[in-house]
Amino acid sequence: MTRRAFLFASLFGWLPFWRRRNIRMGGTPFRIVRNGEDRRHYFWVHGNERTAHDVLLAHMKTYQGRAFLVENTVRNIPVGGGLLDPNRMFSRVGAETNLRSQNPNWTPGQFTAALDSLDRDRPRFIAAVLPNDGKLLVAMHNYGPGYSVNDEVPISASDRMATVVTVEGEWSFRYTKLAGEWMRDTLETNQGDAIESGWYIQGQQTLTPRWFVAGRVERLEGPPLLSQPLGPRQTFAGTEETVGFRITPEITLRASYRARRLFSQPDYLHQAMASVVWARRWF
Repeated sequence: MTRRAFLFASLFGWLPFWRRRNIRMGGTPFRIVRNGEDRRHYFWVHGNERTAHDVLLAHMKTYQGRAFLVENTVRNIPVGGGLLDPNRMFSRVGAETNLRSQNPNWTPGQFTAALDSLDRDRPRFIAAVLPNDGKLLVAMHNYGPGYSVNDEVPISASDRMATVVTVEGEWSFRYTKLAGEWMRDTLETNQGDAIESGWYIQGQQTLTPRWFVAGRVERLEGPPLLSQPLGPRQTFAGTEETVGFRITPEITLRASYRARRLFSQPDYLHQAMASVVWARRWF
C-alpha cells in the first residue's frame, strides 16, 4: 500500500467503498462479499465445489451477512510452491501434517517457510472470518467436485424406505449390572441400500461398598465414503475401563482408560481420564 493510500484509509476507512474486498491466507486471496448488516458469516473454502459456491452467492443476494470465498478453482491452494488442503490451514500442526502428505519431496526449509507464512497470516485471517458476539459461521461444502443440486431432483422426488431394527437389554444380579444394544439400519439410496450396524455391551461390578469397576466395548460400521463408493466400509471401535471409589454416597472418584479407532483412521487413540462425580437424588 502506498503512503497516500494508507493516509486515505486512515481518514476515510469508514466509508463503504473503502472496505476491504479480499483477505489473504498463505498467499491465496479470499473474496469478501457483503450484504447489509454483518450478521452470519459464510465460508467457502474448496474451489472445486462449485454448487456450494453458486448457492452461497445466490443466498447473499437475499440475506444479510458476510461471505468469504476462496479465489480458486481446485480443491487445494498453493503455499510456498506446494499444495495445501485449506481445511487444514487453521493450525500449524494441521497444516504441517497436510503439507507433508501432499509435498513429500520438500526439504525441511520449505516446510518451515510455508508454515511461517501461514502463521503470519492466520491471526488476521481468523479474526476476519470469525463473527463477533456469538454469531454463526457457516461452512459451505458439497460432497464431490462433480456434485450438482440437479443430481438430487430424481432422488428427492422418489419414495425411499428405511428399515431400523434395535434390540437392547439390561440384566442385574447381586453386585453385577450388564447392559447392551444392537442396531441395524438399512436406507434406500439411488446407488442401492446403505447399511449401518453397531453394538455395545457394558458392565459394572461392585467390589466393596466403596470400590467398583466398569467397562464398555462398542463397534459401529457404516457404508464406504461417498468419495470412494467402491472402497472399504467405515468402522469405529472403542473400549473403556473405569475404576471408581465412593468417598461418600454423593461423591465418587473415577479413573478411566479409553481407546478409540475413529472412522477412516487406521490407529487407535488412547486417553486417560480422571473425574470427580457428584450426584444426588432430589425425589
